[in-house]
Amino acid sequence: MKSDINLTSLHLREWAEFLLHVSAVGEFRDKVGRHEFSFGLPGGEELNVAADTPDQLAKKVMAELADTLVSPPVVSEHSRKGNCSAAAIQGGPEETMTKHSDDQASTQTSKTYTKAKKVTVGVSSNRAMYDMVASAAEKHGMSAADMARQLVEQSLERFYTEVDEQSPRQLFEKYEERLRSYGEKSYQWMARLDADLGLDIKLAAQEFKKSASQMVGYFVAEGLAQQVECQSTDVADKQMREALDATEPFIGVRAKALAESVGLGKQRGLMNQVLGGAVLAPRRLLDALSRKLGVTADSLRKAFEFRFFDSTAPAFKAPDGSPTVCLQAKTWEVGVKALQLPADEEQKLLALGD
Repeated sequence: MKSDINLTSLHLREWAEFLLHVSAVGEFRDKVGRHEFSFGLPGGEELNVAADTPDQLAKKVMAELADTLVSPPVVSEHSRKGNCSAAAIQGGPEETMTKHSDDQASTQTSKTYTKAKKVTVGVSSNRAMYDMVASAAEKHGMSAADMARQLVEQSLERFYTEVDEQSPRQLFEKYEERLRSYGEKSYQWMARLDADLGLDIKLAAQEFKKSASQMVGYFVAEGLAQQVECQSTDVADKQMREALDATEPFIGVRAKALAESVGLGKQRGLMNQVLGGAVLAPRRLLDALSRKLGVTADSLRKAFEFRFFDSTAPAFKAPDGSPTVCLQAKTWEVGVKALQLPADEEQKLLALGD
């Protein structure tokens, strides 16, 4: 009898390991009122499941796998370690990290293995806020998950600038007010973040005694508010108009001279991206531009944001020469690293953001 029990428990453990593997490498997508999942099966087919809620999706995925597979495929040792690492970093049921194996055998088993690892954070808000994210995403031809991720990244950058200038308590009161403006929290949805961004969110949450879920909800609400404010900014604002007028002559070829005068060397392209709002200027650069052009740093920031959001699809040249459309402003670090400069030049530019 003991051996029979062990035999049964072995199968359960195999299914448990496989389900952990599926949760780590499967592709999860969220749309308005719909949650979807895709996973490459061993035979080369793809399992696609959709449901109204994450809980229903999980149950349907397990049921579909049980119906499709006679027994769970063996998970390689390499993948098993990756799955366990992903589970170890989880902060609770709201936060899960997705890891993707680069193991050769795993890659052949599922096409999702090669996708970049993501951190999934549960968010509680009014449905209206999620619908606004989805609407903004649709307008820009992207997924709601990508839009939420970019809103969080942009707001995190702004957060660390503002937290040096005002008390964290005031900031979080503002964020909470933004979140409450959509109504009572009654809708649960998932935000998928890049691994580095997810780690930054967790560190910020720990530092300010908040949950990752709260931080993401705050940053999405703040990012949406900033979009609305930028799009509805009155160009007649005197200081911002002065900043627009002061920077306009330098857009294009003359950006090289401006870049050299404010410590960017010969990086004309980077200067143009800053002037156009595609790359967020760090405080040191804003101060240098302020001294050079005779306008306030705050008016320059507003001018760059206005110029960026005033364009329906602002396009800039990528480092490889191919055109790319920027739907959200890049952080200073991302903008600098995209130039692929020699290490010493890159570090000099990155130091402006310290």
